[in-house]
Amino acid sequence: MGKLLLVMFFFFFGAMKAQKSVDRTVDSVSLRILLDDYIRQRAELKDLQVRVAALEYIAAQKLEFQNFYKQVFKLKVNFSKVKIPSDKMSFLQFMRQGLSYKAIAVAEKIFYPRNPKHIYDDSLWYTKVDTAFEERRADANYAIWHSGAYEPDDSSECVGKSPQWVWRHKIKTMTRLERGVFGLFIYWKYHKLIDLSYSTICAGSQGNSGPYVPIAMHGLFFMNGWRYNADYMCTDCRYRVVTSLK
Repeated sequence: MGKLLLVMFFFFFGAMKAQKSVDRTVDSVSLRILLDDYIRQRAELKDLQVRVAALEYIAAQKLEFQNFYKQVFKLKVNFSKVKIPSDKMSFLQFMRQGLSYKAIAVAEKIFYPRNPKHIYDDSLWYTKVDTAFEERRADANYAIWHSGAYEPDDSSECVGKSPQWVWRHKIKTMTRLERGVFGLFIYWKYHKLIDLSYSTICAGSQGNSGPYVPIAMHGLFFMNGWRYNADYMCTDCRYRVVTSLK
């Protein structure tokens, strides 16, 4: 009888140890499942936060640029239906339908009349530039992404390259009109000038008199009478890459 009890004791003891081992294995698997689920939910939450932040930024920029056009150009505009390029960069800029070089030049003279470097040329702005070739024309409201930096881009594709090289590699860069709006916007919002160290080559625009592109010079909203040969390379003149749907 004693031996039987001893055998039964060891049998139940072994069974309990085996059950505990199984329970520990189950607990370990359950913990791993819970941990993996937690990591997945955190990743989904982070992705959602990024998307919400992007939507909030886009909405804020729409309102900001609507206010900008109203204050600087006395123009009403609604950017709520403008499609946004999916290839995002740091800064979102909105262009208003019908905006002309003349309108920007007039706004510049009124908005910032004491720029010591400003040399205004009516014949250039009002006739030649308005009829020049543009990669994107303001025939409708549209948006572009770009770096939004005070200086032109310093990537390898933007430094030491000719406009011909940029066109050949199908790189989208700012037009003269887009650069003019950006310069005015930064001065309107921050009271600062851009392109103080380097000039922006506006390869998205071309002159009528040959393969020339305009340059936005140091500290100016506009290039005034300067033309840049499309075959020339310059290290202190750079580009501003953009993404757009146009």
